[in-house]
Amino acid sequence: MNAGDNAPLVSAVVTTYRRPPLAKRAIESALAQDYTSLEIIVVEDGSDSDLPNWLRARRRPDLHYLRHESNRGLAAARNSGWRQSQGQYVAFLDDDDLWKPEHISAQLACWTEAHREQIEKLGVVYCGIETHFCGRSFIALAHPTNRGNLAESITQWGIHSLSSTGLFLRVALEAIGGFDETLSSCIDDDIWMQLATAGYHADYVDRPLVISWEQRQQERMTSDVEQRLAGVQQFVDKWRPTFVEWWGEHQGERFARRYYARVIAALAARKVAAGRFRQAKQAASAVFAHNGNLLSSTLTLGRATGAALAYRLLPDPILAQLRRLLIE
Repeated sequence: MNAGDNAPLVSAVVTTYRRPPLAKRAIESALAQDYTSLEIIVVEDGSDSDLPNWLRARRRPDLHYLRHESNRGLAAARNSGWRQSQGQYVAFLDDDDLWKPEHISAQLACWTEAHREQIEKLGVVYCGIETHFCGRSFIALAHPTNRGNLAESITQWGIHSLSSTGLFLRVALEAIGGFDETLSSCIDDDIWMQLATAGYHADYVDRPLVISWEQRQQERMTSDVEQRLAGVQQFVDKWRPTFVEWWGEHQGERFARRYYARVIAALAARKVAAGRFRQAKQAASAVFAHNGNLLSSTLTLGRATGAALAYRLLPDPILAQLRRLLIE
C-alpha cells in the first residue's frame, strides 16, 4: 500500500544479538513492506558484527542503527529502538522472524477503520504467525486470541501474545513506560499485562502475517533452562497480585501455577524434540514442582511434548489431516 502525504509514520524496531545472517533476513522483510511511510531502527544488543556496513550499503535514509555496548536484554533493546523512533505507531521484529509484505498495512487498517472512541482505547493490533519446520512442507499456524478490552479478554481466555506480530500505538507505550527491563523472560506477555492493567484494548488481523522458523540447530534466546525458569518465575511473581485481584485468591494462584506450567512445559517439549533430554528433565521437574497437581502437570507436559514431536516426526500428509480434523 502506497502511503499518501498524510499517512502516519510507522517505526519498525528490529532487535538482534549475535545473529547477523538472521538479522539481515528480518531487516530485508521490513524493507519490503508495501506500506511506504516507514522508518526502520535496528538495535544490536551488545554484539559486534558487520551490520553497520551492511546497512550503510543499503543507502536508505529511513534505515537507522543503534548498538548497546553490552548485552542488556530484549526489553532494553526494544525500548532503545522505540524511544529513538518518530512513528505514531511502533512494530517490533525479532531477528529470527520476518514479516510478510502486507504486515504493516493490514494491521494499520484496523486503526483507520475503527471509530474514534475505539481508537483512543486501542493500544495494539496484532496478527497470526506461521511456523515453518526445517526440511518440512507442513506449516503450523498460531492464531491471535485476545481482542477488545485486554483485561477482560485475558480473564476469559488467558494471555496469548505472539512475538513479532504487534503494531503498538506510541502513546500507549509512553503511558505504560515501555517494556520492563528487569524481566529476562515473558517480555511479550508482560507488555500485554501492562496494556491490560492500563485499560487498553487489542484488535487483530486473523491472518499469518509473520513467519518463524523452527530449526534444531538454532538456539533461541530463551533456550537456557536455568535462565528461563528464573525468568518465568519472575514474571509470575510480578503479576500474581493482579491475578489474585482479577480472579480471587484461589483462582488467581491457580492461574499463576498453570501459566508457569504451560510455558515451561513448552520449553521441556522443545528440549525433548531436540534430543536434549537432561535439559528436558530439568524443565519437566520444575513443572511438577510448581504446578502442585500431578495429573494437570502430566497432561500439560504430554500435550506440549506430543505437539512438538508431531511437528518434527510425523509425515506431512498425516499432520495436514490432523489439522483438518482439529479445525472441523
